[in-house]
Amino acid sequence: MSPTKPAILFPSGRVRVLLAALLLAVTACAIVVDTADARSRSNCRHRVGRRCPSLGAGGGGGPDSPPPFRAEMVSITRPPLLAPGEEGTIVVRLRNTGSERWGPEITLGTHDHSPIRDSSGGTTDSAHNRVPFTSDFYEDPYASRGDIAEFTYRIRGPADQGHAYRQPFVLLREPDERFPDVAEFGQELNLSVPTVYADEDHFPPELSAADCTWGYVGQSATPSESDGGAHVTDTAPALGTFTISNTSELCPWFPSGSTPLRLATGRPQDRASAFADVGNGWASTNRLLMPSVTRPGDIATFSFGLRAAPGTPNGDYSEYFHPVIDNKFHLADTLGMYMPVRKR
Repeated sequence: MSPTKPAILFPSGRVRVLLAALLLAVTACAIVVDTADARSRSNCRHRVGRRCPSLGAGGGGGPDSPPPFRAEMVSITRPPLLAPGEEGTIVVRLRNTGSERWGPEITLGTHDHSPIRDSSGGTTDSAHNRVPFTSDFYEDPYASRGDIAEFTYRIRGPADQGHAYRQPFVLLREPDERFPDVAEFGQELNLSVPTVYADEDHFPPELSAADCTWGYVGQSATPSESDGGAHVTDTAPALGTFTISNTSELCPWFPSGSTPLRLATGRPQDRASAFADVGNGWASTNRLLMPSVTRPGDIATFSFGLRAAPGTPNGDYSEYFHPVIDNKFHLADTLGMYMPVRKR
């Protein structure tokens, strides 16, 4: 006797109808949720100033796996100074430290009102607030984990005014999903590009003394005393130098024009020096001349003569100086930079 075959059970007609209706209801709900989410992201389009939906920082492959979308700063290449109306190119390099590969949907985004809207090239949309990338592997237009992506754009400022700003960006997966603001090892992903338009007659009006920082590099005197100070007599002057650095990001120094940078006498401020050799590195009895344009990150050396004014008593003197942008403001006098002078 052959074994009995098991019976194959099929749902009844009424059950099949109920299952089909349930499936349709679930599908419709998913479509509604997805549509609402897409509408929310669309409302952020070209409005990166709003907090758009984030891609999140959690990984999907276990506790030790990287998150799908993350980046770290590699470098920013930018001109430290542009003349008003001059065109410049800025390159932002970011490394993909997430698990997902980047494609054309990954862009740098900025606010609608950004100065980059005056860009002459490098942006992808009519609002000029999206910058695409190219991979460092040019045969592959994508950037996998560990690859470096370059975001390049050109800028041109107004021709008749100075301007200084820090251009903020956020990294996006289009349409408007923000990358997390934290890079590898918890470091902040600081996407801000300093940009300066200025010349000797167009100083950026946004800048204050707090933006114009400086540092001490060195000094010398000839002839000199054992302490490095200058030795001066009634008939023999001395030569001195100060070297300082422009440690700011946005503040250019110009030697002439309407806002020249000079070294001002200090303690008390703008006093007339008894050792000013006007015409030999001095613009006046309380100003030392700077020889050339000093951009952010550059250094400037001031060379000047020291000649005792008639009747100056013999003794030891301390000639204090600090930078000033004339017709604007004095820079901070916190370093106590001075030239020791011995009069004999």
